[in-house]
Amino acid sequence: MQCYWTVFTDTNTFDAARTVVDRLRVLSNAAFNEIEVEAYSKGGHKVRFSVDHGTLDWTQMVYDVILFSQRLGHRWSIAGGVEEELSLTSSHLTVSGIIMLTCWCSHLEHLGGG
Repeated sequence: MQCYWTVFTDTNTFDAARTVVDRLRVLSNAAFNEIEVEAYSKGGHKVRFSVDHGTLDWTQMVYDVILFSQRLGHRWSIAGGVEEELSLTSSHLTVSGIIMLTCWCSHLEHLGGG
């Protein structure tokens, strides 16, 4: 299953935003798929990517995503009905240059309902 991540950076250029996300990728030891960088209306850049967590079991997926997120930062807020979706947000990241990081995954999307 895939999780979708959004990184909000305080960078001035697209290249700088990519550099910040590359540091995050190295730290996570994971492949970031479908990376998209765009200017953010409130300043800086917004970078979106997905990560395939290699499991179809929802309970395992939730556990894997929480462990994965802990490598990237701390003080995560969890939202959503975890039996159907997982939404994480933190502004306390390990990599400098990141204002906020969010993640969203859905069990229903995997089943064709999301």
